[in-house]
Amino acid sequence: MTILFTGASGFLGRHVLRTLLKHKWRVTAVARCSSDLVHENLKWKICELRDISIEDMAECDTVLHLAARGVSPRICTWASAFETNVYDSISLWEKAIQAGVKRIIVAGTAFEYGQSANEYEFIPADAPLKPVGAYGASKAAASVALRALISRSSCKGILIRPFNLYGDGAPAGSLWAELLASAARHGDLNMTSGTQVRDFLEVRCAAEKFIDAITGESPTGILQIKNIGSGAAKSVAQFATESWAQLGAPGRIIFGAIQSRHDEITRLVPDLSPVYIK
Repeated sequence: MTILFTGASGFLGRHVLRTLLKHKWRVTAVARCSSDLVHENLKWKICELRDISIEDMAECDTVLHLAARGVSPRICTWASAFETNVYDSISLWEKAIQAGVKRIIVAGTAFEYGQSANEYEFIPADAPLKPVGAYGASKAAASVALRALISRSSCKGILIRPFNLYGDGAPAGSLWAELLASAARHGDLNMTSGTQVRDFLEVRCAAEKFIDAITGESPTGILQIKNIGSGAAKSVAQFATESWAQLGAPGRIIFGAIQSRHDEITRLVPDLSPVYIK
């Protein structure tokens, strides 16, 4: 198995890469910055997404595409989100199909569902996409394009939408990062009411699910869409309280100290059954 892997230096990507290297697969890891990770089956390609060529994928069985812009909204504009997540991604997929790649696996996001989440207790993978914000909108647009590209090719396509990842390397500003930082300084943590309900998935478990997609079967010319989560719905307050105790934090969590966003989604919990779309 030969894999071209984008987004290898990201939060999820770093964990997926470590998991990939446990197998005897050859991996070309694409990132925007260098890494000191060395492995006999690993080759780094430091470049922008748009600079990946057909030749780079000439002997690849699988393209695993996790690179994205906008996970942290503070560093993302609508233009840059659509440039990376839509235009550059479509270009990569077209090149992969031309190179004869057999399988394209793409990381989507739960934020593609957006306001549609309010209509479901458990969001099915074929729910309407009603995103809010640049990141969700650009990823939803990319999903629509991927479906069209796969339907006209002899390639297998898998779109995986993770829900609420947490764990080692979580980005600054995320709930998990704030919990860790506050616990480490023995301080209190100001939060919203925490009544929102989510499915929290540890990032290493998410990485394993991407490996399952590489080894599993999927019909040619049909896009498989799957949500990934833990299968357990919890309020944000419950997750924070449990994590706070596990971290041994001496401070307090002050719920309600921060006002919730006006467009906050009350419940964002996935149905984990995959769907297949022509």
